[in-house]
Amino acid sequence: MWTIALTLLKKPTVIAIVLLTIACGGLYINNTIQDGKIAKLEANVIKIETNFNTCKSNEQDLLTAITECNGAADSWITSNEAIRVQLKESQAQVKYWQDLYDNKICFNNEDETPVVPSQGKVVKDEKSADAVNRLNDIFGN
Repeated sequence: MWTIALTLLKKPTVIAIVLLTIACGGLYINNTIQDGKIAKLEANVIKIETNFNTCKSNEQDLLTAITECNGAADSWITSNEAIRVQLKESQAQVKYWQDLYDNKICFNNEDETPVVPSQGKVVKDEKSADAVNRLNDIFGN
């Protein structure tokens, strides 16, 4: 058997056929390995494309939510400004009525002397005394 193999190896065509067969087998194995790698890369590309599409969809949803929130925030700002104006007007009205109350003239119970409650003092000007006398005339005291 070895003699047959050695005699065949002496012929250059047989050597060329053997080498070409080994080379073709190597190329087939290499192509099979490359096909496996290409299939893995295709799977990775599909996975990346799916992730990209999901991210784009999430980005659109998030952008829509942000736009809605900005609209709500703008309406809150407008509403708060209107409420702030109403509050200032109410505070001015409260201050007005508080000033009227604090500066009203009333009588203490002991000697019916006109006083200003916020100051706790007896009013000594003539206009206040005239006003008190006029009230007394109206109510018949």
